[in-house]
Amino acid sequence: MSTPEGEPAKVFATDTLLGQRVWLDIDDKSKDGRDPYGRLIAVVYLEDLNGTINTTHPFNRLLVDAGHAIVKDFTNNEFDPATWWEEEIPQPELSPAPDTATTAKGGQFVGSVRSDKYHYPSCKWGETIASHNEIWFSSSEEARAAGYVPCGACRPP
Repeated sequence: MSTPEGEPAKVFATDTLLGQRVWLDIDDKSKDGRDPYGRLIAVVYLEDLNGTINTTHPFNRLLVDAGHAIVKDFTNNEFDPATWWEEEIPQPELSPAPDTATTAKGGQFVGSVRSDKYHYPSCKWGETIASHNEIWFSSSEEARAAGYVPCGACRPP
């Protein structure tokens, strides 16, 4: 919530969920359903117009489709976000887990395999990325397709 993207995501979630009945499918592969930061790992399902749970289009997917969330490093839990999109609908490229990401020096923008932000290389935050964590993009479109969002400090396109 402390990023420029936080408030629009909060507004979207509030507008979508307020007054709605939701179901949480909490991850049962983790010890207590939480990630290392103590946050619940769950797929959020909404009720459809017939009063049943819409399992083919969870709220998590709505967040991704609206640009308020990314799918990243889901390999250590039970959920496979790739199943949230039907085959004929283009799927966003899922960001690989940090230990499997490929890096290539050079490009117009730089990101970290341990973050979801991309930066101008001269950005104060871009310069702090350890070289072994760098991932380079030739365009903002490429960065966004990989699930990255613009840095709030240097504001790349």
